[in-house]
Amino acid sequence: MFHLGMRRAAERAEQVGGRRPEGPVPNRPGARWFADPDRISGILTAAGWSGIEVVELVEPVTYGHSGADDVTERLAVACVGRVGLQVRRVLEPVGQWEDALADARAELTPMLNSAGLLTVPARVLLVTAQNS
Repeated sequence: MFHLGMRRAAERAEQVGGRRPEGPVPNRPGARWFADPDRISGILTAAGWSGIEVVELVEPVTYGHSGADDVTERLAVACVGRVGLQVRRVLEPVGQWEDALADARAELTPMLNSAGLLTVPARVLLVTAQNS
């Protein structure tokens, strides 16, 4: 979610800089620390919990509000995230940052719904357990 819209821009940065910008580091504290159901179950089991259930829910999430430019709002978030900052560091010095933003805008625009709001699928894990 944090780098949504930056796929094409990251590919451009990889072509220019020789390596792909890195997203969240697996198995390290951060936004995706609890994204793995097995990891969650293991932590809870080790802490003495039982009856652990992890259910994945995928629902659409809408950014912004009526009258806003939701693509620009989303890019504001993506550009200050880990991937966005790496992309900018590679592309701005060679004059390709604006092209990367155009790439990102092109990636997000098809996700606008009929009301012009940016709607994307979001994944969340619902976890329940009993204290043993």
